[in-house]
Amino acid sequence: MLRKCAVAMKSGALPKILLPLEEVLKSDDALGEIYQAINAPALEKAYRSTALLRRKFTADEIAPVTQLFTPRWVVEFLLQNTLGRMWVQMHPQSRLARGWKWLVPGEYPAEEPKSAREIRICDPACGTMNFGLVAVDMLREFYREEMERLGGKRISSREIDENIVGRNLFGFDIDRRAIQLAQQSLELKTGCKARHLYVGDSLSESNAHGWPSVGFNAEFDIVVTNPPYLSSRNLDASIVARMKKGYPSAWRDACACFIVRACQLLREGGRAGILTMQSFMFTGGFARLRKELSESSVIETVAHIGPGLFDIGNPGTLQTTAMVFARGHDPKRKSTIFRLVDADEKQLALKSAIASGKSPIRFSLSQSELNSFPRHAWMYWLLPSARRAFREFPALGEFAPPKQGLATTDNDRFVRFWWEIEPPGFAGERKKWLPYAKGGRFRRWHESAWHRVNWENDGREIKQAIVDRYPYLNGKWQWVAKNTAWYGKPGITYSYLTSGHFSARKLDAGTLFDVAGSSLFPTDAFPILGILNSSSVRRLLGAINPTVNFQVGDLRQLPIPPSFGSELKDEVAAAIDLTKKLDTFDETSPDFVHPAPWDKSGRPILEIQHKLAAIEGRIDRIVADLYGMQDGDHSGQRTKVADSEDLARRWISYALGNWLGRFGNSAMGEVAVIKPLDKKLADDLRGILVKHADSTAAGEIETIVGGLERFISRDYLRWHNRLYLNRPVYWGFSVGGRTVLINFLTANAKLLRSIGIVPAKPWRGRWDDGTAANLRPLSDYLSDGLLKKSLNGG
Repeated sequence: MLRKCAVAMKSGALPKILLPLEEVLKSDDALGEIYQAINAPALEKAYRSTALLRRKFTADEIAPVTQLFTPRWVVEFLLQNTLGRMWVQMHPQSRLARGWKWLVPGEYPAEEPKSAREIRICDPACGTMNFGLVAVDMLREFYREEMERLGGKRISSREIDENIVGRNLFGFDIDRRAIQLAQQSLELKTGCKARHLYVGDSLSESNAHGWPSVGFNAEFDIVVTNPPYLSSRNLDASIVARMKKGYPSAWRDACACFIVRACQLLREGGRAGILTMQSFMFTGGFARLRKELSESSVIETVAHIGPGLFDIGNPGTLQTTAMVFARGHDPKRKSTIFRLVDADEKQLALKSAIASGKSPIRFSLSQSELNSFPRHAWMYWLLPSARRAFREFPALGEFAPPKQGLATTDNDRFVRFWWEIEPPGFAGERKKWLPYAKGGRFRRWHESAWHRVNWENDGREIKQAIVDRYPYLNGKWQWVAKNTAWYGKPGITYSYLTSGHFSARKLDAGTLFDVAGSSLFPTDAFPILGILNSSSVRRLLGAINPTVNFQVGDLRQLPIPPSFGSELKDEVAAAIDLTKKLDTFDETSPDFVHPAPWDKSGRPILEIQHKLAAIEGRIDRIVADLYGMQDGDHSGQRTKVADSEDLARRWISYALGNWLGRFGNSAMGEVAVIKPLDKKLADDLRGILVKHADSTAAGEIETIVGGLERFISRDYLRWHNRLYLNRPVYWGFSVGGRTVLINFLTANAKLLRSIGIVPAKPWRGRWDDGTAANLRPLSDYLSDGLLKKSLNGG
């Protein structure tokens, strides 16, 4: 009932008959849940506008765009392991722990007893106070147990609640309306007026109205909160400046600032329970924060939730961690961490892991172990062999530091695909357009660079463009075109952004590299390449940085075995050779020779893939032995299912390329009329298929694609456009009732006139100005009425 009401409010369509107030408020946190639903449209609108208009959030937008209602089980987990833990430390004989299903068992030092009325709890970003509402129930039990234990004068339930709202609970938030709802929720629950809820910014003393009554740096026993998740990238510069000044180790996100703030608010031995984004556990930007936290606090319990806690936007993008830490320092104290990242039912998984005592998702490390990894990253799930590697092996950055490369500032102007510049198998001298490794897709072992970059005269045009675009660099183009001394040297390149596994490949001599295709240059590249592509390193990199972005700083930290034999080098060389062999079958590769030998079952390709998978399995085992990791996945890459239709299309494309002179020494024609398919062209294509595949294969190829005429006249252009990533080799135009294919790289005015396309001015084919720039004025080159429509777009 409550959910329906909230959804109705969220959609802006209030029900005609409002539910009775007592029905809506059966849940004591109902007001908070409804308030988030009301704020949802504002949140969506604000994020949409910042994404589309590239503007920053203003101060008055922060409240509505950071309203995320904490699930009840997370609230209970954090409170039972902070407030509850403190109570049983003070009162070891307490029976209350029996009813706390989220309290993690463990040995903790006894604490000086404190009366229930002396406990002070703070939520510095309280919103509608849903942490406080759950704390009320726990505090009521404390008061009652204390009366039973001490005897003497008993106080009424009313007096208990007056003490709770008057002495125990403190809340702060920048959202005035949220504070009003918090006051109402507490009053509905207790019947007492809340006295310590304040409107103000907990991160800023100057804006925290009401703080003086308790002191801005008051020492609380417990701090619990679900702070705002807001990257500094989305905030106004003035707000970011305040965050940098007040929280220099945490300014990159508001939630990280609240971790520091929680430490400041705690008394010695006090506890904080925070639901925060997981990024602070791993990324380099928060290395200093982790170090400070390790020096001032003891990490007691962590539920590493990962994605899917909040059902907003893409549930995978907001990844969270529920963390409990105590203020103090004890390097021997154990941290208990639950890895819920891959669990579908996170609540059930956590409950089961706490109850069982032993679980594959439960990890225990001392404080010194937790903080022993590079950059103090919390790589808690690593096995002892992996921890040993980080502790004892040299880091990659010590002998082959990864390097960022060229950023052109204008790829439309300076970058092309290879097929826009040169024919397949080009072996001539390159003076202007040089091979350029731009990262990209998942790819192991080898890939000849798909791109070409204008590096004529040692990159004179690009360097000038950088200087013109960024005048504040004062002519220092090296800040953008980085590490030019390494351009053209052989090494290893990798993709720093990938949605799959990390992958590295050989960087050929004579190739430049960019930021997305960052590179490294070890003395002996093949063994390092084998190590980087192993499942052992995949797990180590996943610990260094669990996100999809592998940055230069991440790879620098990777431990590398100090020695390796010749076997690894030989296996990597074999993997490179097989990868190159597969590329000779792919016409989009610079290494293309011809399609794979025709076989409907795809046997020739599958045989190579099986060999490659076996080699990768052996490389995995060798590298696992080097690291002492005998428990890895050594199965190698998975072979693909043969696609006979794709192979048939590639054979027809190869035949058409031969006819047009793209493949082979001479062209049989310059312009291909494909709709209706010219009879002579069709006969020629069949002859090419018979010559290069054989007559039986030619017949099977036609049958699989549904006939030569049907495929070329109906499907070929769309397929060709997709194959070449919307930068096709051939352009199709409807002219005088015919569809023709033209390669504008070789087209000239005489050729265009011969098919009825009359240029208004000479076609210059100036691809140096960018493909897009050529296509926009294309109609100026053609006489009126003859260009009916371009077919390449679909």
